[in-house]
Amino acid sequence: MCIKKIFGGALILFNVMIFAAEQKETIPAGDLTEYQGRLQRTVSIYLAELLNQPNNADLWFKVAKIEYELKNWPLAINALQHALEIQPQNSEIHKFLSQIYAELNQPKKALAEINEAVKYNPSNYEYLMTQGLLENWNKNPEQALESYQRALYLIKDKKPDLQLRLLREIASLQNQLHNPQAAITMLQQAIALAPQNAALYRELAQSYAGANNPQQALESINSALKIEPNNIQFLEVKAMYASWLKDFALAKEIYQNILKSDPKNIGLWLKVAKIEYELKNWSLAIEALQHALEIQPQNSEIHKFLSQIYAELNQPKKALAEINEAVKYNPSNYEYLMTQGLLENWNKNPEQALESYQRALYLIRGKNTDLQLRLLREIASLQNQLHNPQAAITMLQQAVALAPQNAALYRELAQSYAGANNPQQALESINSALKIEPNNIQFLEVKAMYASWLKDYALAKEVYQNILKLDPRNKVAINGIANINNTVYLPPINIVKPKSRYDSLIDLANNYAVKRQYSAAAQVIKQAIQLKPRNAALYKQLATIYATAKDAKNAYLAITEAVRYAPFNISYWRDRAKIAAWAEEKAATQESYEQILKLKPNDEDAMLQLAHTLAWRGFTDEAIENYRALLSLYPQNKEGWLQYAEVSSWVEGYPISFDALAHYQRLGGEPKKYLEVKARLLALSGYYESSLAINDLLLTTNPNSTYLLSTEVTALLKGLQVNRAVATLDKALQIAPTDPALQGLKNIVLTPLRSNINLGFNYTGATDTTNIYHIPTLNVQYFLKPSTSIQLQGIYEYATADKDSGLNPINGGTSIGDESLMVGLSHQFASLFNLTGLVGGLNVDGEDQHLIYDILFNTNLDERTVLTVESLRNLYRPYLVPQSPRLISLQIMENRIGMTLQWQPYIQKYLNIVLSHSDLSDYNGYWHYNIWPKMRVYSSQYWQVNLGINADDWRYKRRTNSGYFSPLHFQGYEGTIELYHGFTENIGMSLSGGFGMQKDETFPRFFYEEDLAAQLFLGIFTDWQLKISGAYTLRENPIGAYQSWYSGLIITRRL
Repeated sequence: MCIKKIFGGALILFNVMIFAAEQKETIPAGDLTEYQGRLQRTVSIYLAELLNQPNNADLWFKVAKIEYELKNWPLAINALQHALEIQPQNSEIHKFLSQIYAELNQPKKALAEINEAVKYNPSNYEYLMTQGLLENWNKNPEQALESYQRALYLIKDKKPDLQLRLLREIASLQNQLHNPQAAITMLQQAIALAPQNAALYRELAQSYAGANNPQQALESINSALKIEPNNIQFLEVKAMYASWLKDFALAKEIYQNILKSDPKNIGLWLKVAKIEYELKNWSLAIEALQHALEIQPQNSEIHKFLSQIYAELNQPKKALAEINEAVKYNPSNYEYLMTQGLLENWNKNPEQALESYQRALYLIRGKNTDLQLRLLREIASLQNQLHNPQAAITMLQQAVALAPQNAALYRELAQSYAGANNPQQALESINSALKIEPNNIQFLEVKAMYASWLKDYALAKEVYQNILKLDPRNKVAINGIANINNTVYLPPINIVKPKSRYDSLIDLANNYAVKRQYSAAAQVIKQAIQLKPRNAALYKQLATIYATAKDAKNAYLAITEAVRYAPFNISYWRDRAKIAAWAEEKAATQESYEQILKLKPNDEDAMLQLAHTLAWRGFTDEAIENYRALLSLYPQNKEGWLQYAEVSSWVEGYPISFDALAHYQRLGGEPKKYLEVKARLLALSGYYESSLAINDLLLTTNPNSTYLLSTEVTALLKGLQVNRAVATLDKALQIAPTDPALQGLKNIVLTPLRSNINLGFNYTGATDTTNIYHIPTLNVQYFLKPSTSIQLQGIYEYATADKDSGLNPINGGTSIGDESLMVGLSHQFASLFNLTGLVGGLNVDGEDQHLIYDILFNTNLDERTVLTVESLRNLYRPYLVPQSPRLISLQIMENRIGMTLQWQPYIQKYLNIVLSHSDLSDYNGYWHYNIWPKMRVYSSQYWQVNLGINADDWRYKRRTNSGYFSPLHFQGYEGTIELYHGFTENIGMSLSGGFGMQKDETFPRFFYEEDLAAQLFLGIFTDWQLKISGAYTLRENPIGAYQSWYSGLIITRRL
């Protein structure tokens, strides 16, 4: 158990540094480092003590308090659980755990822990009050009441303020439990304690209202107003109770008095309008609502109320105009759309009524079955009215699927089949109704009528006789039998119309579809289309048939024809968007959502789906702009924030991604999805430890999630665990071998791990007449496994300089050559460090031999800091200016040891520090210091831009004439810019520039300097790659300007 506790403490310390990014939101930037250091020292002290005292519950409790302050809930819980293992009956620990679970929105766990605290300390009134609160949260009001009553008993006559609070809580619960009289008793006790507390009288009034006693409620609120006579809220409540008592004059007087001091209180104007409405003072109600509209002309609720009044005044045109305004300002309110449909129909606009009902149906589909049923019936009725019985049948079939025991639906379905001249289907439908209500005389009368239509007079007569058994005086049955006996029965003229070929085809198609003979149904609809080639509804029906048959391609072609002939039908465009996405017709999906937004600007769903589609198509920048537009209009759209977070990460916009994800969490987003995306963002932005802490936990419950496995791969790579990363990638690829995201990750992970041969050629020239040729360079890397490779590096170097330059070879010529070759091994010690060692020989001018080597050590100090240490021996190749033939001829060798620290204190804010020391074989040497803070300032699909400030400092022991620049003190300061432009996945270009000032100890002042570089990459992930490079350097000085230039190319073959 001790080992477990020590491990827990180590885990806490290991994660302390995770929280810098989170603390950035709450701690001023200048104080963050100090705060973090203080936190680390505190936890380190506690951890050191816990290593010696693993059973010290107080120390675990202190650790938990720190993690709680940082909102690092899992680690706080972990520490408290360790403490409970030591002191399981410690009520304070259970109370603290309860508090954390409550903040994590886990009320059941919070309640379980406070119950334990109360169990071990039953006389603690604070625990009992917390227990009451949590019982109520867990929807246990009876138990909550008991806890509060026990707490009240413990503090009675001791703590008046707490006693008052508890009396009010108990009263609230009694009201919640529909015991208003008990609530009144509690509040009367509270008033006895605090007779000048106006809020108590307000609550007492509410309780009287709950007891259905408006008179006492009014008297109680009057008592509150004696204490606070100008309390607007109390006055409004008084007016409400006056209205309840039908004392509208008093209510109206109160509202009007308030409006004198607050004429722009729209809520009060609405209440006045409602009073006038109750009194049927229509003109005054309208006047009040018009005042309200002057304040908020886009308030849809007011327009809806006005529409209702105009409807009651039998003014359908005005009623329609107002509901149209309501829909305009609140297009997603299905109730408004239903009212709009009703009023459009009243105004004899059945087509517009149909569209309104269809939009309402779209909004509530799958949410409210009763309303869905009502809308389907309304739409069916309008389709019949518009002589589209087949469309009515489709609607009613959907309604029957929702409510198969609703006999009236089968009756309406039978009527629609009759309208479609299909008496057989009509008869079958009415039979279905009679199975549910076998003695319904109206249904029986209809059945007899359809039987007569089919000339099945025996059946008709039998049905009429059954009606007479139920109702011997039924005139319809008596007349029906008489007509049959006299053979004079004729069906109504509208029924005996001969069925058209078109209607027959529609009926046949429906029959095939019901029997799941989708191919036959589609062929029949195509025949109907030949009769009505511009009928959009037919193409929509054809698309539905193909979609039901899971034929995405033909469904897409059909729905495309539907929108061609009904370009203003938003419902069709939505269907086309969904079908096109299913058929992977990405451009058509985008076009569909764009068309919806032309017809209905700012449609929330269309805006979200358009952004998603643009991201799916690879138009990431456009997708991000669309997400921003969506979220500016609909900031409560949780899914929009989540998608925005993920898509922004694709362009390395990690700060934006974290901010968007925080919005998603604040809006109550799904915790599991939040953690999944947070783990991904942490991994991508380099915080691999934080990412793995979350992701590993998620993988325990969903080990085959390719999303989580991809995150794991990214984090493991950054955490120096390449073997595990490759194995995890293999597992993900086995689960989803064709997943495009995984294929992209595969390129990123495996391309650097492919054995490769690199052949390079480059040239450097300078105004001092020096020319350096590397013809060629050779670099070979062969991987034994992902973590281990054999390397070979070779260079042939040829250098020239003019004879009178002072940089030519020491023997007096103008050129000299050297060549070197090294072999070695590179290995990654999992999660610890990378180590590369190369050793070989250098040959100068074909004669002298020198031992050379290069040892490179690389490790993560933590998830934000990388340390690289290098030790090398080789021919000295200066950085400030190119080496010269003279330096080579003198065979000046360099022994250098250097350290590079790369730190990311905040997301995409970096600090690089270089410190190195070299000893040269000509008894010279130097120190080099470089510090380079930089940050990402812009990220998009095609561009990334970093800005920074670079400070460079070189200090040589002495100046020499050995063919290289050796200042005693050189200083250079530049503002830097780094750009990368990705043309495609496999073609990219990097550009960089530095512009600033420099001087050495001989300069009277600083002089201008600049550095420019460019690289073009062709074939980044392919078998062959070509890299073309160029660079330019300018150093002005007191006697002129020194310039150098570089060009080169490297051809890479990956195996």
